Amino acid sequence: MLRKICLFMASGSLLLLTACSTFSGKNGYFHDCTQNYLDAKSTAPLACPKGSEPQGIQNDYPIPESAGNATQTAPVNTLPPDLANK
Repeated sequence: MLRKICLFMASGSLLLLTACSTFSGKNGYFHDCTQNYLDAKSTAPLACPKGSEPQGIQNDYPIPESAGNATQTAPVNTLPPDLANK
């Protein structure tokens, strides 16, 4: 009886340890999608049919023109002021 319990516990532990990599990981069911917005493509704005007036249409999340130009920003000094002057 003790042997069956140990075998059950060992197989359960093995299943639990491998399940983590099965569900989340590069080829798992739950992919890490935190950086997918970097590959997003811009599309044309919606077009309203002729003769109708668009009401309440606005850009809720405008993207600044300089958002893609991070190389043109000036470097920032992160030293405390008393150490920067020495």
